[in-house]
Amino acid sequence: MIEDMYRKLIGELLLRHPFNRCTGYKLPVQKIEITQYGKPFLPAFPSFQYNISHSGDWVALATHHYPVGVDIEKIQSVESSVVKNLFSQKEYTEMLKHVRPVQAFYEIWTAKESFVKATGKGVLTPLHSFAVNNLLGSRIQFIHTSSKAIIEGYTCQQYRDINGYSLAICTTKVDEKAFGGLRFCHFNDLLNDL
Repeated sequence: MIEDMYRKLIGELLLRHPFNRCTGYKLPVQKIEITQYGKPFLPAFPSFQYNISHSGDWVALATHHYPVGVDIEKIQSVESSVVKNLFSQKEYTEMLKHVRPVQAFYEIWTAKESFVKATGKGVLTPLHSFAVNNLLGSRIQFIHTSSKAIIEGYTCQQYRDINGYSLAICTTKVDEKAFGGLRFCHFNDLLNDL
């Protein structure tokens, strides 16, 4: 789809500024490689980790010194039969009890997607193999659905500042106080940086 190609291009343009600011170098596009699980990375700059997501009118970029994952999704209707196969029973029940179940679905979904992107394994991690815990609390946790053990080492932040969208960022080696606010950038600003 042509819109997805535009969003991918915008994601690459977004990446240039923080890369330059953090490393002092211009982004070497030819040096971006893909892991065996499909996650892009810069082998010459292992301390510059990033992840890009896009949905609807938005493209989101998250950067960190450690593995990071980001997911943004436009909030729209969803089939409950699809949800039941992807979520744990606890997540599904909590979603249905929520005042706005569709919003709850996307908040759980973006938290889960940001986590599997941060781990670097993406779709190889079945979404029903772990659950989002404490979604509305101060610290989102991930729990193995089979053992009920907390998955240590990952912190996830949910952003609710974008009307009609859900956004989550997950990373390692940081607490939730280290997450900054959102910074918005318009397409014209990206063109001016070229």
